[in-house]
Amino acid sequence: MSTNGKKPTPVPIPGNEEAEFGVLSCLIANPRTITKVVETLKPEHFQTGNYVILYEAITNLYKRGKVATQPNIRDELRRMNQFDGIHESDLLGKLEHSIAPLANPITEYAETVRRTSTFRSVISFCQTSADMAYHQDEQTLAWMQESLMRIVLGTDTKPVSTMKTAVDHYLEQFSERQENFKSGKSNGIPTGFVSLNRLLGGGFKRSRLYNLSARPSDGKTSIALNLALNVVKQTMHCLVFSLEMDEEELIQRFLSMETGINQVFLDNGDVTQEQERQLYEQARQLRALDLKIDDRAYLLSEILSKIRQVHAQKRLDLVVIDYLQLVEMTTEGRGRTETRTEEIGKLTKNLKRLARELKIPILLLSQLNRDIEKRSNPVPQLSDINESDHIAQDSDVVMFLYIDELEKEKRNEGKAYKIDVIVRKQRNGPVGQIPLVFQPQLTKFIAPAPEYYHEPNA
Repeated sequence: MSTNGKKPTPVPIPGNEEAEFGVLSCLIANPRTITKVVETLKPEHFQTGNYVILYEAITNLYKRGKVATQPNIRDELRRMNQFDGIHESDLLGKLEHSIAPLANPITEYAETVRRTSTFRSVISFCQTSADMAYHQDEQTLAWMQESLMRIVLGTDTKPVSTMKTAVDHYLEQFSERQENFKSGKSNGIPTGFVSLNRLLGGGFKRSRLYNLSARPSDGKTSIALNLALNVVKQTMHCLVFSLEMDEEELIQRFLSMETGINQVFLDNGDVTQEQERQLYEQARQLRALDLKIDDRAYLLSEILSKIRQVHAQKRLDLVVIDYLQLVEMTTEGRGRTETRTEEIGKLTKNLKRLARELKIPILLLSQLNRDIEKRSNPVPQLSDINESDHIAQDSDVVMFLYIDELEKEKRNEGKAYKIDVIVRKQRNGPVGQIPLVFQPQLTKFIAPAPEYYHEPNA
């Protein structure tokens, strides 16, 4: 396109100082409107220096339960060592006498500020992506996917935290946990089993990677499906990756758990009229639960991408991956120069990073070594996890399923039997052991009778 010999006029970086001023004017005129924007509008969304500082001061007051009156704002600015700059610009005076609140509601100004911030993030993303591509950086595509999803989710930037910010954030979370404790509300995502919730400090915690290991056919898929079903019954959102069973098998298990109909009968279609009625009634109820299933993804990149996609549509409360040893890094399998141990290390580190990035708990199932069966004491230890020490190192919580010899006899007879859940590692929490009863015909776990409880024998 011709420019008649003239250089094209540079396009300015997206920003809207008027909208930023409008947000602050609304907050000065009516401090209580902060509740309409504080969860979605962050200081880093602002572009103008003094506006960034002033909005941060106002949000700091809100987090401490104080109203953003002008005296309180001035005190907060002094605490931040930022008062002089704001005072010299007479910004508070200009905001106080502004008619901006009469022109638009605060939500409209805030949306404009967020939108222009997103455009700036996209420009930075494109520039960095191009630079990485020019330098043929092998991490380009992975970085692009992760960064673009952060922009979509609105979590593109997080400034370096000062000690003050970090402490304030902790105290805010602690206060919430304290209130939950007083009211009897769980501080985690409940598992559906009271004793397991207690051992895990309230249930699954966000941002944590959980590993559950067992020998083949010892119930790890069954307990994972029980946990997933318990979570979604509490109007929560769960995504299950099944690398070993297809979705029809999973649905049959769910229906067997809920109806009490033996899976053999469901396999054969051999049910009574009453059982058929129960089946269709439970199917109707299952349809309403927010549980998603993927039985095709086996590449790590596919799994990470689908988790981000589902989470972008609606916040996830739990992700289950069944199971680690079936996940591959590439379609060609392991690279020639990379051992499976190294590959497993990459898998667990990527999943741990994703759990922290999206603030969701991820439950990762894995196999135990066969050597455990040769020991005189077959109670699982961290070193028994198959293929890699990285699984235990990268996981925040490591759990095992253990069936003692007496219970194996019951299993062989087709009876219900006890399976112990052993928490062998837990960051910032206790280790221990709790019993559950497994009903094999229904693939269902239930809380045991009191006589099953005992001291850990591991």
